[in-house]
Amino acid sequence: MIQEAAQLPAARVRSYVTNLDEQMEGGIPRGSIVLVCGRPGSMKSSLTYYMMHRQATVEGQRCVYVTLEQSRASLVRHLSHIGIDAEASGRVAIVDLAQLRKAFGDNGPKGDTNWLKAIVDQVASYKQLLGCEIVALDSMSALYSLHEFTNPRRELFHFFEGMRALGVTVFLISEMYDPEKDIFARYEVEDFLADGVLHLKVDRSDGQSNLYLGIVKLRETRHSRSYFPLIVEGEGFEVVAH
Repeated sequence: MIQEAAQLPAARVRSYVTNLDEQMEGGIPRGSIVLVCGRPGSMKSSLTYYMMHRQATVEGQRCVYVTLEQSRASLVRHLSHIGIDAEASGRVAIVDLAQLRKAFGDNGPKGDTNWLKAIVDQVASYKQLLGCEIVALDSMSALYSLHEFTNPRRELFHFFEGMRALGVTVFLISEMYDPEKDIFARYEVEDFLADGVLHLKVDRSDGQSNLYLGIVKLRETRHSRSYFPLIVEGEGFEVVAH
């Protein structure tokens, strides 16, 4: 009798957030598209860059962080305030909007550029030229302000599928604005299209701003559904597991 071969476990991208990887079978499956969601001030950008920085410095992974809101210099200064030297590894390329506009040749605030397609094409170029394995886009809200949508659901489907076909791990930073609802992105379809959703929540009920992190969704993974206190410390980030 021929036995079926056991399915190999998915290769994982470790977050290097203390106690977090144990809550999701060792990390995020490689090649996943993950929304990092939260309201303004919830440290979405800092956490995402930290995970990429650790992948670069510890595992030698090549990464690209695309910022559509801050300049590269501004982001580097911000990261230095939380103890991250963005210049240290040499393996995380930071690309800002000005650099992208030069590459795309747009002719104004929106110009004639199809920004969704242009981002996918540019990430494909990064993979070919730099050998990058992890990409972050900061933020989806900024991308939406640049792209002229005619059919958001259809266009976003093709955007996600185009990114997924590249075979890189992608972090998409997404702003949440409605304080009463857990709507993870503007068009309410992004969390369905994504492979994972990490939710950063700010609790101000006791007069302080306390951060919590929840793994809302992560395909191919048995993961905790609890929200864990998130601590920013000198060595990086830590969740307090129950």
